[in-house]
Amino acid sequence: MKKENVLEVVQNSVSSIFTKDDVLKLITGIEQEQSNPVYEMIKKLQDLQEKISYDFQNLSSDEVVDLDSAEFNIGYNNRLEVEDISLNIDNLTDIVEDSFSSLINELRELELNKEEEEVVGSEFEDGQVTSSEYTPVEENEL
Repeated sequence: MKKENVLEVVQNSVSSIFTKDDVLKLITGIEQEQSNPVYEMIKKLQDLQEKISYDFQNLSSDEVVDLDSAEFNIGYNNRLEVEDISLNIDNLTDIVEDSFSSLINELRELELNKEEEEVVGSEFEDGQVTSSEYTPVEENEL
């Protein structure tokens, strides 16, 4: 059952111990707490951080270190020493870029879904929605 339906049922019901206004305030307050955009963004960023950290931890040494670029030196007592070795930055940047791309796409989908909900919710008294109320947003504008 959607919030609008619950509010309508409460509004049309017989009053009880709690007044209709008390119930309406409670229902409205619950949804407002759940749909806090700052909280949702923080949660998404925490998920992103966890994903990047998980991906980094699961990389093998071959994926992190460019073994072909390793430079060696023969040291004291004929010990083989690594003088220089490069990191494979491409793999690390790919993980970060892919993670941010996923987040950006998810945020775009949420924005598009939010716009669709606003159009569905904006009805006239006779229940009709005009096409002039909805202006689509191009993906490149987001």
